[in-house]
Amino acid sequence: MKRTVAIAFGMAFAFDGWAVERPVQQIECPAALPVSAIQSVAPPEGWKARPTAPFLLSSAGFNGGPPEMIADLVPYSVVEKRAQQMVETWKFDPDSFPDGLWLACGYGGAGGEITLSRQIDSTFSVCVVKSSPGKKAGSRQVVISCR
Repeated sequence: MKRTVAIAFGMAFAFDGWAVERPVQQIECPAALPVSAIQSVAPPEGWKARPTAPFLLSSAGFNGGPPEMIADLVPYSVVEKRAQQMVETWKFDPDSFPDGLWLACGYGGAGGEITLSRQIDSTFSVCVVKSSPGKKAGSRQVVISCR
Protein backbone atom coordinates (compact mmCIF):
# COMPACT_ATOMS: atom_id res chain seq x y z
CA MET A 1 0.00 0.00 0.00
CA LYS A 2 1.29 3.45 -0.87
CA ARG A 3 0.80 6.51 1.27
CA THR A 4 1.79 10.10 0.98
CA VAL A 5 2.77 12.59 3.60
CA ALA A 6 1.45 16.16 3.55
CA ILE A 7 4.08 18.78 4.17
CA ALA A 8 3.86 22.53 4.55
CA PHE A 9 5.38 23.40 1.17
CA GLY A 10 4.20 20.83 -1.27
CA MET A 11 4.49 17.19 -2.03
CA ALA A 12 6.14 14.03 -0.82
CA PHE A 13 6.89 11.02 -2.98
CA ALA A 14 5.55 7.64 -1.89
CA PHE A 15 7.33 4.37 -2.55
CA ASP A 16 5.61 1.28 -1.18
CA GLY A 17 4.89 2.74 2.23
CA TRP A 18 7.99 4.93 2.46
CA ALA A 19 7.60 8.66 1.95
CA VAL A 20 10.69 10.44 0.66
CA GLU A 21 10.68 14.22 0.74
CA ARG A 22 12.55 15.91 -2.08
CA PRO A 23 14.50 18.94 -0.86
CA VAL A 24 13.25 22.38 -1.83
CA GLN A 25 15.36 24.08 -4.48
CA GLN A 26 15.41 27.87 -4.74
CA ILE A 27 15.57 29.25 -8.28
CA GLU A 28 16.28 32.91 -8.98
CA CYS A 29 15.47 35.25 -11.81
CA PRO A 30 17.95 38.08 -12.35
CA ALA A 31 16.63 41.16 -10.49
CA ALA A 32 17.10 43.39 -13.54
CA LEU A 33 18.20 43.43 -17.15
CA PRO A 34 20.95 46.05 -17.46
CA VAL A 35 20.75 48.65 -20.22
CA SER A 36 23.72 46.95 -21.91
CA ALA A 37 21.61 43.78 -22.38
CA ILE A 38 18.82 45.58 -24.23
CA GLN A 39 19.16 46.19 -27.97
CA SER A 40 16.76 47.56 -30.53
CA VAL A 41 17.72 46.01 -33.84
CA ALA A 42 14.87 47.29 -36.02
CA PRO A 43 13.18 50.47 -34.77
CA PRO A 44 10.59 52.06 -37.07
CA GLU A 45 12.12 53.78 -40.08
CA GLY A 46 13.56 57.18 -39.23
CA TRP A 47 13.72 56.43 -35.49
CA LYS A 48 16.56 55.45 -33.21
CA ALA A 49 16.01 53.59 -29.96
CA ARG A 50 18.06 53.92 -26.80
CA PRO A 51 17.16 52.16 -23.57
CA THR A 52 17.54 54.58 -20.67
CA ALA A 53 17.05 52.36 -17.63
CA PRO A 54 17.32 48.69 -16.74
CA PHE A 55 14.21 46.53 -16.99
CA LEU A 56 13.23 45.36 -13.50
CA LEU A 57 11.90 41.92 -12.60
CA SER A 58 8.10 42.01 -12.53
CA SER A 59 6.91 38.38 -12.77
CA ALA A 60 7.86 34.71 -12.97
CA GLY A 61 6.10 31.67 -14.39
CA PHE A 62 6.69 28.43 -16.23
CA ASN A 63 6.55 27.15 -19.81
CA GLY A 64 6.13 23.63 -21.14
CA GLY A 65 8.94 24.08 -23.64
CA PRO A 66 11.35 26.71 -24.99
CA PRO A 67 10.17 30.31 -25.50
CA GLU A 68 9.52 29.93 -29.22
CA MET A 69 6.81 27.35 -28.43
CA ILE A 70 4.79 29.95 -26.45
CA ALA A 71 3.66 27.19 -24.07
CA ASP A 72 2.75 29.23 -20.97
CA LEU A 73 1.57 27.04 -18.09
CA VAL A 74 -1.34 28.15 -15.90
CA PRO A 75 -0.88 28.06 -12.12
CA TYR A 76 -2.79 25.39 -10.20
CA SER A 77 -3.72 28.03 -7.63
CA VAL A 78 -3.28 31.75 -7.07
CA VAL A 79 -3.67 33.35 -3.65
CA GLU A 80 -3.62 37.13 -3.42
CA LYS A 81 -2.78 38.51 -0.02
CA ARG A 82 -2.89 42.02 1.37
CA ALA A 83 -0.35 44.60 0.26
CA GLN A 84 -0.27 43.14 -3.28
CA GLN A 85 1.46 39.95 -2.17
CA MET A 86 0.77 36.90 -4.31
CA VAL A 87 1.45 33.18 -3.98
CA GLU A 88 1.13 31.14 -7.17
CA THR A 89 1.46 27.35 -7.15
CA TRP A 90 2.14 25.17 -10.17
CA LYS A 91 1.81 21.38 -10.09
CA PHE A 92 3.58 19.43 -12.79
CA ASP A 93 3.48 15.92 -14.19
CA PRO A 94 7.19 15.36 -14.84
CA ASP A 95 6.39 13.15 -17.85
CA SER A 96 4.47 15.96 -19.59
CA PHE A 97 7.41 18.01 -20.86
CA PRO A 98 9.18 16.32 -23.78
CA ASP A 99 10.61 19.75 -24.70
CA GLY A 100 11.60 20.49 -21.10
CA LEU A 101 10.23 22.62 -18.28
CA TRP A 102 11.25 26.27 -18.55
CA LEU A 103 11.29 29.16 -16.08
CA ALA A 104 10.09 32.45 -17.59
CA CYS A 105 11.12 35.69 -15.86
CA GLY A 106 9.19 38.80 -16.94
CA TYR A 107 10.65 42.32 -16.98
CA GLY A 108 9.23 45.76 -17.60
CA GLY A 109 5.87 45.74 -15.83
CA ALA A 110 2.76 43.61 -15.53
CA GLY A 111 2.86 42.70 -19.21
CA GLY A 112 6.39 41.31 -18.96
CA GLU A 113 7.56 43.25 -22.00
CA ILE A 114 10.81 41.28 -22.04
CA THR A 115 11.03 37.66 -20.93
CA LEU A 116 14.18 35.73 -20.02
CA SER A 117 13.73 31.96 -20.10
CA ARG A 118 15.89 29.04 -19.12
CA GLN A 119 15.33 25.32 -18.90
CA ILE A 120 15.02 23.89 -15.39
CA ASP A 121 14.77 20.40 -13.90
CA SER A 122 11.81 18.67 -15.59
CA THR A 123 11.34 16.33 -12.63
CA PHE A 124 9.94 19.05 -10.37
CA SER A 125 6.38 18.25 -9.33
CA VAL A 126 5.55 21.52 -7.52
CA CYS A 127 6.83 25.08 -7.81
CA VAL A 128 5.66 28.05 -5.75
CA VAL A 129 6.25 31.67 -6.76
CA LYS A 130 5.83 34.25 -4.00
CA SER A 131 5.91 37.86 -5.09
CA SER A 132 5.45 41.25 -3.49
CA PRO A 133 6.05 44.85 -4.52
CA GLY A 134 9.73 45.68 -4.98
CA LYS A 135 11.56 48.76 -3.76
CA LYS A 136 11.47 50.41 -7.20
CA ALA A 137 8.28 51.34 -9.05
CA GLY A 138 7.03 48.51 -11.26
CA SER A 139 9.36 45.90 -9.78
CA ARG A 140 8.45 42.82 -7.74
CA GLN A 141 10.45 40.79 -5.30
CA VAL A 142 10.09 37.19 -6.44
CA VAL A 143 10.99 34.00 -4.55
CA ILE A 144 10.76 30.72 -6.47
CA SER A 145 10.80 27.38 -4.64
CA CYS A 146 10.53 24.03 -6.43
CA ARG A 147 10.54 20.42 -5.39
